[in-house]
Amino acid sequence: MAPTPTDAASAHVLDAAERMFLAHGYAGARLRDLAADLGIQPASLYHHAPGGKRHLWERVVGRALARHREGLRAAAAGAGPDLRGQLVAMAVWLLSQPALNAVTLAASDPAEPGALSERLYDALMVPVGDALRDAQARGEARGDVSPDLFAGVFVSAVAGLGPADRAGSLPRPATDLARDIVALLLTGVEPRQTTFC
Repeated sequence: MAPTPTDAASAHVLDAAERMFLAHGYAGARLRDLAADLGIQPASLYHHAPGGKRHLWERVVGRALARHREGLRAAAAGAGPDLRGQLVAMAVWLLSQPALNAVTLAASDPAEPGALSERLYDALMVPVGDALRDAQARGEARGDVSPDLFAGVFVSAVAGLGPADRAGSLPRPATDLARDIVALLLTGVEPRQTTFC
């Protein structure tokens, strides 16, 4: 009987598999390349994912989405009740994570392209949308702004900074630009109307 992998060994395999799947998608990822990167025999991967590549994919995606959902919620909670502070904290947290290209990830789902969309929505969009809903309930944000649209713009804009930051092509640190994105989302670009009494 094969030995049960340790939590540390499984985490090491899942970390490497996550990097591989995020870089190449499901179809482009090869288990023998993962095994070579880890310095193990390909058959050893089946101790961590008895169902093979599909099982490994499910474990990696589930773990990454849970980490994002909980990380975004914790970042917002740790920032207090101010929407601006919550958004900055969520942006900084997102930038600290490996790039998660939601569109590519959803499209590469081996079960059914797009089947992952609901799980991605729950992990990335709901925490940001909930922060806006709470701010709307407090009167801190306009009530006519769609939380889903707001969350989509926020996540897309912030997530887009990560790859450019890693490539060294940003004019300023990504966290500074994330603060600018938050300010832009909250204040807009139209000039303010001045009223004289």
